[in-house]
Amino acid sequence: MRLPRQRSRESASVYVAAALCLSILLFAMPALAQSTGKIVGRVTDAETGSPLAYTNVSILGQPYGAMTNNTGQFTIENVAVGTYIVQASFMGYDTMQVTDVVVEPDRSTEVAFALQPIVIQGQEVLVEAERPMIETEDTVTRRGMDQEEARIRPINTVAEAIATQPGVVLHDGEIHVRGGRSSEVKMYVDGIAISNSATGGASLEVSLSSLSEFDLLSGGFDAEYGNVQSGVINLSTREGGREFSGEIRYMTDDYGAPEKTFDNFDNMAFGFGGPLFTEDIRYYVSGEGRFSDTYLKTDEERETSELTKGVQWTDRQNMFASGQAKMSFFVTPTQKLTAEYLISQNVRDYYSHSYSRSGYWSQDSEDWSHVALDTTYQYYNASEHTPEVWNQFNQKKIVWRDTVSPQMFYTVKLAQFSSEERFWLYEDPDDYWWQAYVGGSRTTDPDSDNDLNPETGYFRTWGDHLGWSQQVTTATTAKADLTNQIGDTHQFKTGFEFIYNEIDVKTLSLASLIPSASDTLAADGESLNPDFDFFDWDRALYTDEVYRHNIYQGFPANGALYVQDRMRYEGMIVRAGLRLDFADPGPASGIGEHQIWRERMDAVLSPRLGIAHPISDRDALHFHYGRFYQMPHLTAYYEAGEDIDNASAGSVIGYSGLEPEVTVSYQFGAEHQFSQNVAMDITGFYKDIFGLLATEEYDRGVTDGVVYTYVNKDYASVQGVEFSLSKRFSNYFSGNATYTWLRATGVSSDEDQGANADALGLPRQPLKEIPLDWDERHTVTGFLFVSDPGNWEVTFDYNYGSGTPYTPTYLGQKEIDPEDVNSGRLPSHTMVNLRGTKKYKLYGREFRLFFEALNVFDKKNVTGLGNYGSEYYTETGNLGGAYLETDPNGVEVLEPLNDPSVYIEGRVIRVGIAIDW
Repeated sequence: MRLPRQRSRESASVYVAAALCLSILLFAMPALAQSTGKIVGRVTDAETGSPLAYTNVSILGQPYGAMTNNTGQFTIENVAVGTYIVQASFMGYDTMQVTDVVVEPDRSTEVAFALQPIVIQGQEVLVEAERPMIETEDTVTRRGMDQEEARIRPINTVAEAIATQPGVVLHDGEIHVRGGRSSEVKMYVDGIAISNSATGGASLEVSLSSLSEFDLLSGGFDAEYGNVQSGVINLSTREGGREFSGEIRYMTDDYGAPEKTFDNFDNMAFGFGGPLFTEDIRYYVSGEGRFSDTYLKTDEERETSELTKGVQWTDRQNMFASGQAKMSFFVTPTQKLTAEYLISQNVRDYYSHSYSRSGYWSQDSEDWSHVALDTTYQYYNASEHTPEVWNQFNQKKIVWRDTVSPQMFYTVKLAQFSSEERFWLYEDPDDYWWQAYVGGSRTTDPDSDNDLNPETGYFRTWGDHLGWSQQVTTATTAKADLTNQIGDTHQFKTGFEFIYNEIDVKTLSLASLIPSASDTLAADGESLNPDFDFFDWDRALYTDEVYRHNIYQGFPANGALYVQDRMRYEGMIVRAGLRLDFADPGPASGIGEHQIWRERMDAVLSPRLGIAHPISDRDALHFHYGRFYQMPHLTAYYEAGEDIDNASAGSVIGYSGLEPEVTVSYQFGAEHQFSQNVAMDITGFYKDIFGLLATEEYDRGVTDGVVYTYVNKDYASVQGVEFSLSKRFSNYFSGNATYTWLRATGVSSDEDQGANADALGLPRQPLKEIPLDWDERHTVTGFLFVSDPGNWEVTFDYNYGSGTPYTPTYLGQKEIDPEDVNSGRLPSHTMVNLRGTKKYKLYGREFRLFFEALNVFDKKNVTGLGNYGSEYYTETGNLGGAYLETDPNGVEVLEPLNDPSVYIEGRVIRVGIAIDW
């Protein structure tokens, strides 16, 4: 059931006023859109090296151009992202064209012309452009990877690519940038946010086959970026070119027999596009499928279907598919309309080591065994009783771009991002195996058949995992930008966006519905009363049971407007900006009779200042100060319906009065280009973060049971240094090496620590800042690419991390000393990956055979501790988790579990084939 959308007159008036203010500001102040770059370069005489002043430089087929100055230099500003041919012409010299000039968002592309004096009238010279190795006018820390680098490296997802960048720590499967929480990272596709509006995290997994490049902005954001504190991931999707081109790729680790495989892995990807009937209309279509049984093996039998006669398909443990369709229409040389649809879906089995065994159990004798001892024993495969994780995301967008003049243009973007995330074994809660939880037991020792113990057991002997949740969100975005370049000194930017969100969350506490009397159920687990439902939606939605679960809807809205000026002076570039973010949690409701309407508008002003000092065309210094705000994730406003009086004990209740979280950031860096192909940069940064989400006890007065609510209470600080050394391809090799020193401390790593402190034995509020869970002090990443162009290539990838903190504890310990929290360190991790390719020509097309080896040295890199893992590691120094057992003397001891999920996957070798055209 969904509530009708409702708005108060006051709320509507606020939105109308905000829209009017945005419109007035938009048309009153010119600006620069995000999806543009610039082309810079120099024109010289090829024989003497002298600069050629007043040379005409133009972009073929576009209304862009420039004339060189007295030193032969030129700049073409505000060029739309794309691939172009740039031409230089000067009387008495051959015309020269540079092909494949790739313009990327907010970056410079360098083009050098060396014109030859005329020998044959009309002769043209063709060369290829290269990107500058350093950006002397930038104050933002930008790390990126284009499609060519992604192709040559052993990287298959955007998350894997991001994890190779300096300042990034991958912890528990979540991305942390420069010491911030994972929710402080936002993802954009072509300038439109695709983050989950309920949780705040990045959601849509876009296939690498759909991308032309990606950028990670880890510091120094301009005012056009807001509602983000730590990192911005910018994805740029591919579009069709002037000629038909594409690729098909297949990779597998299946070597011809069921036992000759690592994970039963298959990866298929394709992408193609070009002109459609005319060069004015272009398209690009891509897709990818990844299917694997993963290294976390179970005995679960999966569904098999027949695709065609004699061809069958069996589901895998983890299945991912994505698709992209993009159409570009050049209405005129200065007007462009783009429409795109992106979709991704991931379905995977939830792995829990306690649900990884199979055997036989007997309700009559209350016994579990590896074999059926008599007819009362029923087969039980625990892995078939865990929920399925099902996620689907899609984005639809339309972009209009109009170049009013060579100095001015505007863009308008309309988009909708939708997500649905499910976690359940059965859609209908009544289909769960309730009987298992009337006196149910677990088994401890994996080598014993008669050791049932409901208090200390670990492995499940019967019953279903009772997880059930569904989250549906939609974000509709309207965004516009306008551009004007005023002379050579000022470049103004302004823009606005408005986002309307819809959130529908259902998280059921099925364990709270377990019948208390065993006579409620028959021996087979069915109800003695066929008309009785253990879970009833009407009862859950229209009574106080809504607060026992977590069921709510929300209709929040947020938006922003910004203005920024880039001032270019001799020897200095100043980038100053101001951003206004506003948000309204909007109406919310626990379902049915319990409707709680919250109308509260928040607005914050965020200043930004960056200074770049180009010492030469090969040396630059830069500084940036910024005050960044981010609204808490929206579940913190609506959690558990916000009704404190009716909420069950232990609940965490949303609070509509939450304030934005705040980060004050400083960074200073230097760049130096040693030669045409070698450059380095070093950046130091410091961040103060306060107003972070936390939970604390709420006094309900006479109402029984403790509940908790969200507050802006936590704080943290981060210091760090990033170093990068890069070599562009020449002399048969290229490469990159990075080092990061990072110190991330705070009062809490988990916003729910206050609510969970008593159960975990942790202090509710530490007395001082402690290392955060993702505080990895030293990381080293890099790659080495060696190639004989057109023949073969090999890439080595390296990643090292010094280890993250953990809290040492001992068996039987009731409370943890605040001084011990995160005082220990997990072992360091090292990963070496390898990709090799052999190239052939087949009917004029490039044909590639390749292999990929991951974790070449088969290192057991730890990702967590597991059950009783902290006690087990602290007392024995061993990893893999443990379970509690009682020895013959009645003393509790820890026995190893060898849980594979606490490690990353071991060595994997895959082979593949690809065709490009």
